[in-house]
Amino acid sequence: MSKKMDAEYFVIDQMKPIKAPGRMWGEFFDAHGPVVMMQAFGWPEPEKRRRHGERIFAFYAAGERVGWASLLPAASGSPEWYMSRGVWPAYQGRGHAARIGDLMADFAFKQLMAMAVTIEIFETNPRHLAHYKRLAKEGGPWRSSGHITLPKPSHWRFTRLKPKEEEK
Repeated sequence: MSKKMDAEYFVIDQMKPIKAPGRMWGEFFDAHGPVVMMQAFGWPEPEKRRRHGERIFAFYAAGERVGWASLLPAASGSPEWYMSRGVWPAYQGRGHAARIGDLMADFAFKQLMAMAVTIEIFETNPRHLAHYKRLAKEGGPWRSSGHITLPKPSHWRFTRLKPKEEEK
């Protein structure tokens, strides 16, 4: 862990597009380990390449890579995008996942003309799932939009709609 991480204020200050994410996702997989990756992401092994239409970004704070996120267009051609994101273990618990989610939703609404951004959370990731259920219950920007029971593990969907003032 670097001395930069000891600073009281450690904020995401850079968002860089990634064209070939295989190496980054391999490092992310190794940092978390196969059990956590299967429980949290459903990855039995690291993803190797981006999918058609997928937009991928790495996020930095004080020059250090803290996380990544991707947006994948809905297969139906609807104005909905699916978001995945992750934060390296050393940087978890600092609000980076929430900030990355905000930045990616904003990017999707403003740059990709999305009307909705959806995330899926496996039931095998109970801490993250409980957090989003609480946010939805409290009226935050993410709303529960479904519980998918098959295939296993089951997962919940949470959707963030484009704010009304941005629809103009």
